[in-house]
Formats: sequence, C-alpha cells, structure tokens
Amino acid sequence: MVCTRKTKTLVSTCVILSGMTNIICLLYVGWVTNYIASVYVRGQEPAPDKKLEEDKGDTLKIIERLDHLENVIKQHIQDNQLLLQAGEMSTQWTYTDQLRSPEAPAKPEEAEAEPFTDSSLFAHWGQELSPEGRRVALKQFQYYGYNAYLSDRLPLDRPLPDLRPSGCRNLSFPDSLPEVSIVFIFVNEALSVLLRSIHSAIERTPPHLLKEIILVDDNSSNEELKEKLTEYVDKVNSQKPGFIKVVRHSKQEGLIRSRVSGWRAATAPVVALFDAHVEFNVGWAEPVLTRIKENRKRIISPSFDNIKYDNFEIEEYPLAAQGFDWELWCRYLNPPKAWWKLENSTAPIRSPALIGCFIVDRQYFQEIGLLDEGMEVYGGENVELGIRVWQCGGSVEVLPCSRIAHIERAHKPYTEDLTAHVRRNALRVAEVWMDEFKSHVYMAWNIPQEDSGIDIGDITARKALRKQLQCKTFRWYLVSVYPEMRMYSDIIAYGVLQNSLKTDLCLDQGPDTENVPIMYICHGMTPQNVYYTSSQQIHVGILSPTVDDDDNRCLVDVNSRPRLIECSYAKAKRMKLHWQFSQSWLICPHCGHSMKTKMPQKWALLIPILNGKKPLIKQTTCPSLPEVVEQDFIPASCSFHIPTVAPGCAPSLDLSFTIGPDEPLRSIPAWHV
Repeated sequence: MVCTRKTKTLVSTCVILSGMTNIICLLYVGWVTNYIASVYVRGQEPAPDKKLEEDKGDTLKIIERLDHLENVIKQHIQDNQLLLQAGEMSTQWTYTDQLRSPEAPAKPEEAEAEPFTDSSLFAHWGQELSPEGRRVALKQFQYYGYNAYLSDRLPLDRPLPDLRPSGCRNLSFPDSLPEVSIVFIFVNEALSVLLRSIHSAIERTPPHLLKEIILVDDNSSNEELKEKLTEYVDKVNSQKPGFIKVVRHSKQEGLIRSRVSGWRAATAPVVALFDAHVEFNVGWAEPVLTRIKENRKRIISPSFDNIKYDNFEIEEYPLAAQGFDWELWCRYLNPPKAWWKLENSTAPIRSPALIGCFIVDRQYFQEIGLLDEGMEVYGGENVELGIRVWQCGGSVEVLPCSRIAHIERAHKPYTEDLTAHVRRNALRVAEVWMDEFKSHVYMAWNIPQEDSGIDIGDITARKALRKQLQCKTFRWYLVSVYPEMRMYSDIIAYGVLQNSLKTDLCLDQGPDTENVPIMYICHGMTPQNVYYTSSQQIHVGILSPTVDDDDNRCLVDVNSRPRLIECSYAKAKRMKLHWQFSQSWLICPHCGHSMKTKMPQKWALLIPILNGKKPLIKQTTCPSLPEVVEQDFIPASCSFHIPTVAPGCAPSLDLSFTIGPDEPLRSIPAWHV
C-alpha cells in the first residue's frame, strides 16, 4: 500500500552497482537524500476522535504519509554498510531458515558487532539481543522491510487495542448480511506475518459471514511459503474443507493483476482485497457488509492503523478520507466539512479515492471494469478505481467503525523504485479519465504532454469501457467529489531552469525552512520543477495538491535577493512576484535588470500548456540566436534573470543569476550537504 511520493531511484541505482562505485554511490545518495527529505515537511495530524467536537471546522492537516521516505534511503545506506562490515552483504539476500532457531549465546569476540545497533531497526527495539541475534534480525529486516525476527516470536492471536470511536460499540446491524471472501495478495511475505493476517481474519470475522479465504501467491521464491504454508492450509481445510484456497502464479504479475486473480477465485457475494501484512480489529466486517447491502455500488475502505515495522506496536491513525495529488500518489485527507458537521464520528466518510485495500460487491466490481490490468506492478490503480467509480455512478466510503492495522514497511523488498511504474500508470489514468485535466498529471511529473517517451500501453478497451458506462466528466468529479483539489488552468509553461553558464546546475527550491532558492546539481526531481503562469508568476517546487495544503511558492524579489514565498501571501503583501519574458531576459517589471553572460546557441523548450489545449509549439529547439557578449551593469533591485528565446518560442529552460558586474553566477548560497 503506497500512498505518497517516492524517491528511491537513487537507491535502486546503487543496488545495481558494485565494487568501488558502491562507496561513491552511497555518498551521492546520502547528500541528495538529505536534501530531498528536508524539503518535504509533514503536516500536522488532526486530533483523534476524542477531540472531534473542539476541532471540527478547523483547517486540519492530515499527515501526508511519505512511506518513511527518509528511513528508506538512510536504512539502505546504514544497513548495507553495517552488513559490509560484518561480511554479510551480497547482491541478493537468500532466505535462511533461522526464524525460529534459539538465539546463540554471545561470545566475547562478538562485541565488535555492536555497531548494528545504529540501524533504525534497533532504535526502539532489540537492545537486549546478542550480536548474533542483531545480525540475524537485521538480515531479515533487509529482506522483508519489517521486523520478521520479532514477528516470528509473537503469538498469531495477539490482542489488539479497540481503536474504534466509542459510538461504534452501540451500533446494531441487520441479522442477514452477505458473506465475504477475503483475498490476501503476497510475494515473499514472512510466513508468520501472513499467518497472523489469516488468523486475525478468522478470529475477528463472524463465522457465518466469512465464506472463504483466498491466498494469491505472486510467484514467491521463499520455500517457507510453499511447503510450510501448504501444511497450514491443509490443516485448516481438514477441519473445514475448501475454506482456504491458494492461487499460485507461475510468474510475477504484480499486485494489480494479482488482485484480479483473487477476485476471479472468490465465490462470496462480497470480496475483500487486502495486503497480506494486516491484522483485523474486532467488529470490522458488519459495518462494511451493511453499507454494501444497502447499496451494492459502494466500494468501502476500512480505516487504517499502523503496525510499526520495527517493534510491531499498533499506532492509532486519525480518521481520514483518501485522495491523491496530481502525480496520482495516493494520500490521506482531512474528512470533508460535511462529515464534521454531522458531529457523529461513526458516520461513513465520503472519499474521493482509495488507498489500496478495499471491499466491493463481487458482481459490481466486474460491471465497473475490475482493475486496469494494463497497469504494471502497482501504484495508481487505487486512484483510477476511485475516479472511475465516482464518474460512473458509484461511490467510495471510509468507515470509522471498521479498523484494520497495516504494516507500513521501511522499504519495499520486491522493487526498489515504484516511481517508473506509478508514472506510467498515472498517464494511463490521465489519458482515459481526466479529459482536459490530464495536462495537470504531465505537469506534475514534469514531462511533455506530446511525445513523452513513455509507453503507456493500449488504452482502447479502457476508453471503450468509459463510453459503455456513460461516465461523467473529470471536471464534474473535481467539482462534485474532490473540490479540495487545486486546478491549474493558468499554467502556460513548465519544466526546470538550467543555468546557462554552468549547465549541471538548476534552480532548486532549497531547504524548505529557509525559503531561499539555490543553484543545485540538476536531478530532475520535484524540488526543481518550475511553472510559469498566465499571471506572470513563477512557481517553484511541488504543485500544491489541495486547498488544505500549503500554497505554491512563488519566486519573489525581496531586497535584491530571490526568495520563495507562498503565492497568496506574496500577492496579499503586494510583493514583487510578476515576471515577464522578453527577447533575452526574464524581467521584473518593477525592477531594473542586467546580465553579463553568453547566450547558448540552442534552447530547450518548456512545454506550453494553455487551458488544457494542445501545445502551440511542437519543435524541440528554437533557431540559433546571436551571441550576447555583455550588457552594461545597472544596479537594481532585481539581481536574477532568466534568458528566453526568439519570438514564437516558449520560455527557455536556461537560468543565470547575476549579483554584480564581477559576479556573473550565484552558486549554492550558504547551504551544503
């Protein structure tokens, strides 16, 4: 279940490398990661249910769960170095059957393994382990992304705290409810984690409502998940024949197609599609099945709590709706104002999209088109399903009285980088369902709308499905279902701004807390995205997804220095935030301007977008321009200028700062990694 922006490309690149290059790569990942982590600051979580009355109506910020962005890369750096020290590092981990073996006594010479405690795995757990125990635990942590060593030592039927709102305990439900098939999808899951998921489903679902459990093995290589799992299934089925079914793929299909496989094997009227690292809480099923019985066109998500990846403690998450940003990464949202006005914490929460796990009427799921099997691995399919259901006559809800605890891994062992898959899947969604707003997805990913170079596969069948279902427009969806989403019809060009004097440097938003743009090594990630609007503003960094998020930050002149200020604030304070492109310069109309530089012979184009229409310019470079050697320096309040191109061409990607006649380039100011 992935619900936020990922930046794991650098790590996956390092995994491919070997030998001396590993050290260089780890250093590179380290300082780039520190920077990326610094520019994403988490919002504040809304108060828990007990503060519902005092907090309703406030502009609350649901934490955008970054899926442990900082931990992901730091963990790879720390743990790989630790394992290298211990002689345990290899290009691919092989499973060792030591999960339930007794811990070996510590030896005096093993004291040198103490640095293993530097791993984040041991920040809140495991200090009492012997060096050998820490080594085994760390190795399994690398393999699974969570503490399998601890999981193997926890009971399968461990109790969970009842985190439902208090009013849920007083609700009554119909006697006659539809049965449910629970589907678990897994690949190389720790056996104890999978068995605990199954056990909690059996123990906390009324027997007359749980028809069957279906296990979809997406071609795991772990031997444990073959012989030992088969033994467990046979034991259960000996008491209740056919209760657990196992579907095994001959090749890895990815989560999306695996969920469809599970649906095809299900026979109950309702199908619940879950990851195989969850634990069900008491009373989860009745609220879900009641809502689906009332209206079969509802797709339901439970409310999620977190199973901490290191110590397996249950962390209560606040109630939230589920949405997405313009890159189509899923995210948690503050419940809509209409829900707060009900003053009823047990009421269903209207949700624009789905996080991942969901429950659906089996027949309706087929009618609505299942999941898009043209997508790869996973990422984006949950957003696509939510959009499709709403536009085509259904609805999506999150139920506060149905709670599931889910492990949020420290890293994903089956793929280091989901970004490429999510980007491709997002473009499929954009092209089929988002009409003129598909431009927003291309802008957010900072790729051209035409000739993007990304093969999204055949979408003919998905477009035909939309036509067959007579679905509404995406504009209707934004207005009626997801009004919190910001629209960007005023952006006319976007890209990155590359320094024309030192082409490996780009304009970058810099540390989030300092509001000082910097020149930084070009990496093409979100902090270097630049958007130029029809109102002559320049936005730098991420496109703000919703009105509940911080506003976009505009490039502003403050006392002769470039700054990044929230656009709404800069506008209200009448700051200098308007920029005009001319033949050679980006001009601040209220400032003087000057430049001492050379103009390059070719200019890369930003992709022009105007009200969602096709680009006005199709060529990729502009004609050669005469070289400008020097202009007189005029002291003025604007000290940074961006060259542009000849008439008829879009603004260029080149940038130069000038501080004075003897300082043609302003480099990284007072910030180092």
